[in-house]
Amino acid sequence: MFVGKQVRHLDDKGRLAIPAEYVDLLSERDRGALYLTPGKRGGIWLVPPSYYEGDFVDVVGSFEGGLPDEFFHVCQRRPLDKAGRILVDQDARALAGLGDPTGGEKIPVVICGSGRYLQVWPQAEYEQRQTPARHFAQNLPGGGNAFGRPRP
Repeated sequence: MFVGKQVRHLDDKGRLAIPAEYVDLLSERDRGALYLTPGKRGGIWLVPPSYYEGDFVDVVGSFEGGLPDEFFHVCQRRPLDKAGRILVDQDARALAGLGDPTGGEKIPVVICGSGRYLQVWPQAEYEQRQTPARHFAQNLPGGGNAFGRPRP
């Protein structure tokens, strides 16, 4: 299960190095490639093939409004190279609101675990949208903390 978040940069060829701890979580079957898809509310998702070709379509299709046919028109199957990098091409960068790194500009992104897939966000947008962890803890059942015990 993918959890946590890390900041990375697109290299000058538009490749994104997937953190080793995420690559290590991929099954042997999934280590060859990831599906790059539009994300809910922006950003892009990196989805392992076993999930994409399995339950993913049903799960995403159950979101409010369903899954438009055009969703698959912008999905891409992208190989992971030996260094654990994936190409985020111009179309995918536009989808996620990422700049063009080919001019030498470093493009910071946040890679976040989302259970069975990864999210990729422009760092500035991620930081603006981020809900503080205390907000999540305050709204959990059990009196407001992550472990279900009432606060003193």
